[in-house]
Amino acid sequence: MKPSVGRAALLGLGLGLVGGALFLVVMVFRTDAVDCTALTGDECQLQMETASELTRYQAAIAGALACGAAAIFLVLNSREGREKPVKPPTPSSG
Repeated sequence: MKPSVGRAALLGLGLGLVGGALFLVVMVFRTDAVDCTALTGDECQLQMETASELTRYQAAIAGALACGAAAIFLVLNSREGREKPVKPPTPSSG
């Protein structure tokens, strides 16, 4: 197989997307509870809703990054299959 700069770039992009998705998933599960000791009721509710929405947004972005990485890996796989030369059938002399 011939090394290719484009192929290496796509592989790097795919691995970067996977890394970003994993980071966001870890951050979703590491979300701490909101500390409402110094806040009023409305402020605490706003903080809790904001944290919930950001967590949901991070999870959606992580899913999108993972789908993008899967698409890149599928493109890389299909290119690999196309690069292999196909041998023409040899006529039998029998």
